[in-house]
Amino acid sequence: MHSGVSNNRRKLRQSGFSLLEVLIALAVLAFALTALINTSGSAARNAAHLQEKTLAHWVAMNKMAELRLSETFPNLGIETGKSEMAGQQWEWETTTSETPEKSMRRIDVRVRFPGDPKGTSITTISGFLVAVFAVLSAMAYGGLNSVLTASQRTREASQSMQELQLAMSLLQQDFSQITNRSIRDEFGDLQPAVKSGSEYEQIISFTRTGWRNPAAAVRSTMQRVAYRLDEKTLVREHWQQLDRAPNAEVISLPLLEDVETFRFRYLSESNEWQDQWPPIGVEVEAAQLPRAVEFTLNTAKWGDIVRIFPLI
Repeated sequence: MHSGVSNNRRKLRQSGFSLLEVLIALAVLAFALTALINTSGSAARNAAHLQEKTLAHWVAMNKMAELRLSETFPNLGIETGKSEMAGQQWEWETTTSETPEKSMRRIDVRVRFPGDPKGTSITTISGFLVAVFAVLSAMAYGGLNSVLTASQRTREASQSMQELQLAMSLLQQDFSQITNRSIRDEFGDLQPAVKSGSEYEQIISFTRTGWRNPAAAVRSTMQRVAYRLDEKTLVREHWQQLDRAPNAEVISLPLLEDVETFRFRYLSESNEWQDQWPPIGVEVEAAQLPRAVEFTLNTAKWGDIVRIFPLI
C-alpha cells in the first residue's frame, strides 16, 4: 500500500504537478462552477422579472385606458379587481386621491400577482383625470432591466420577450397616432380612415400621423398602415403615398412569429364594442373614428395579450 502511494506521488512529480497543485486546481474549478451556476440562476431570475414587469405594465395601461373611456369622474378611494394577461391572472388596485385642483384627481394603478402574501407591486403607473375625462399624463415607475444570458433557455426566453416588446411598441406608436383621414386605394375606391378586414387579408388598415421625415422627402407626414397574418407571422405594411397609384409599392416588415390569432374590436360612440369598422350600414363617407381600438394577440408562447388604445 505504502509503495503504491509512493508510486502515485512519484508519477505526479514526474508529470510536473505536486499534490498541492492538483488540490488547488480542483478548488479553483469548484469555485468557477459555483459562480457559473449562480450566474445562470441570476440570469433566469432576471429574465422572469423582465417578463413579469412587462406584462404587469400592460395590465396597468389597459386599466388606465378603461378609466379614461368610462366617462365617469372616479370616486375617491381604492378599487380592486383581477385581469387576465398572457394566460395569467393579475390583481390590480386603483387608488383615486384628491389634488389641489378640484376638477382633477390622481389615479395610481398597482399590479401584482394574486395571492402574493407580501402584496408586492410588480409595476405602478400614475396619471391624472380631469372633469372632461382626459388623461393628461401617465408615468411609469421602474424600467425594464437588461437581461443576462447564461443559458440557452434564458436566451430564448429573453429573445422572445424582446420580440414581443418590439412588436407591441410599434403597435402602440401606430394606434396612438391614428388620424381621421380617408384614402383612395389602387383601384380608386374610397377607404375609411380605419377599416377592419379578415384573417385572410389585411386584418386592419388605418391612417396615422407623426411619420418623421428627417430627409425632407417629398411625402406627407401621414402614413397608411396595415397589419396582416402571413402563415402565423404578424406583418406590418405601409405605403409611401396615402392615395395609391395602381402600381404603388407596399413595404412589408415581419414583426412576430408563431402568432395564432390577431383580433380587433372597435368602441362606438354608444360605447358598444363592434367586431367590424365601419359598422354595418355606415357609408364610407360618413364613417368616423371609433372611440377606442382593442386588439387581442394570441401567440403559442404568451397566450392572449390584450391592449386597449383610446382614440378620443
